[in-house]
Amino acid sequence: MRNRILLSGLYLVSFISLFFSGWKWNIPIASWIALFGFFSYILLEKKWYFILLAQISFVIPFFVQLHGSWDMSVGFTTLVAALRVLPFSAVSIFLAAMPRKASWFWLSSGAGLCFALCEYAIAAFPQGTTMFFSYSQFPFKEFIQVSSIIGSSGLTYLMVLLSCLAAFTFARVYEKKDYLKPLVVTAGIFALLLVYGSFRYHLAGRSGETIKVAGVTVAHEYDFWDIIDRGTGQEFLVETQELRDRLFQNLIDSSSQASAAGAEVIFWSEGAAAISVDEYEDSLARLGEFAAQNNLFFVASLLVLHPDSNYGSNEFVVFDADGELLFRYEKAYSWYATKSDKKIHFFNTKKAKIGSIICFDLDFPRYVRDVATAGADLLLVPGYDTRDSSPYHTYQGLFRGVEFGFSIFRHANESLSAVSDAFGRVYATQDFFSVENPVLIADVPIFRKLTVYRYIQPYLLPIALILLVVSILVGIFTGKKC
Repeated sequence: MRNRILLSGLYLVSFISLFFSGWKWNIPIASWIALFGFFSYILLEKKWYFILLAQISFVIPFFVQLHGSWDMSVGFTTLVAALRVLPFSAVSIFLAAMPRKASWFWLSSGAGLCFALCEYAIAAFPQGTTMFFSYSQFPFKEFIQVSSIIGSSGLTYLMVLLSCLAAFTFARVYEKKDYLKPLVVTAGIFALLLVYGSFRYHLAGRSGETIKVAGVTVAHEYDFWDIIDRGTGQEFLVETQELRDRLFQNLIDSSSQASAAGAEVIFWSEGAAAISVDEYEDSLARLGEFAAQNNLFFVASLLVLHPDSNYGSNEFVVFDADGELLFRYEKAYSWYATKSDKKIHFFNTKKAKIGSIICFDLDFPRYVRDVATAGADLLLVPGYDTRDSSPYHTYQGLFRGVEFGFSIFRHANESLSAVSDAFGRVYATQDFFSVENPVLIADVPIFRKLTVYRYIQPYLLPIALILLVVSILVGIFTGKKC
């Protein structure tokens, strides 16, 4: 009876903690508690069907997290929530399949690799890396510094490794076995990570040079993406002409205020101006004229509507201080149809080399790596989120700056906008829902930091697979009895 009460408690602790491990509500320690509770549960629970039922029930907290955070149907949200359970299932199967005499350390390492590799495989689905467990740790700045070496996937591995080691320690205490070694190893690894992270985060120098950048947003009175879903009728374009003209002018007016405040670069949030394809050339002329008149670099985000079509070009155009069009970029990764060539472009000001991508593109580390290899100092990211995904989606995107070593300015409609540097230090934020005029002007640090992850990112998958095989073999042939 006592054992069943303990097991029920471990399960409930894990189940409840998952509600607070990302998206709508994120408390960094909740993710650790959820992992520790679940691993302790499966180490002590002898009945496989209870473990299976526990995993199935985890769909509930993941569904609650996601529902409303993403513009998805109930069915698709349930599917994504179920996918988030798969890493837990992978660890359960791994631990069940390994011999009981396997080493607790190599079992924990293998569990971490199974979890991280499963997340990596799920990232091949359209949602990309947005479901990585490690993103919940962005507020834990000392811990996330290790992502500059092994990325956010590696951070997930460490979270599971440490949680599993702690679970083995707990199980040994409960079973009255020697628990000192796993306790010391767990504490030692965690301490080393904190020492490294504290040194990198607190003692690393700050750049003295900055560039003044403004992010501009104007609230939309109409859901233009919903119109694309239903096919953009010509009559709709006529009906909304005045509304769209007013939106465009409001964006220009807000940009003028930012220019007057000294902005050297201005960019609009994702899909800020909705124009028809017939208005495209005239709009470019107005935008170029604005850039030249204000002597600044201008990144104008547009949603270009095509009559009688389910395609809308989600893009931005970049003008230099002379009003010359430098390049056009269309969103590379999207739930909507895109004709992007998936090439990131850059422009040079007198102070910095700057790149820009759009919102969801930031959730694909392999893609963003090109920003680091090009030697950019700053990445501008126009975004468009939902109230329920704020601020989580913004913070998880800022991981790319820590991984690859550059500053990021993410300015989003209906979300938190933020500026951070190569160490994840946040310099400025603005909550869309808390201000009348959502224009964020910030002195963005120009600081480029070489990271190990920049170089090893393409090779992490084969490295992880090799380490998983090693964990299995070493655990079986040289481990001590649990």
